[in-house]
Amino acid sequence: MTQLFKADCYFQQEQYNPRIRATVPPAWVVEFDCALPNTNVPPVFFGHSRKEAIQNAITVLKSMGLTGRLILN
Repeated sequence: MTQLFKADCYFQQEQYNPRIRATVPPAWVVEFDCALPNTNVPPVFFGHSRKEAIQNAITVLKSMGLTGRLILN
């Protein structure tokens, strides 16, 4: 059975994050709609390019033994 993983992929401009009291550099973001199996929080992956952010997400899914389709909104 193929699992479907839905995520948003977008570019985030440089911005100040008051929680960590620092400016976060611009980055591509892959943000999942829901938590992965055996986790509580939807994962978020970052990259310097869109391709790198998507590849980071795929690498982690594979390392967790998950297979399926990654659908980007």
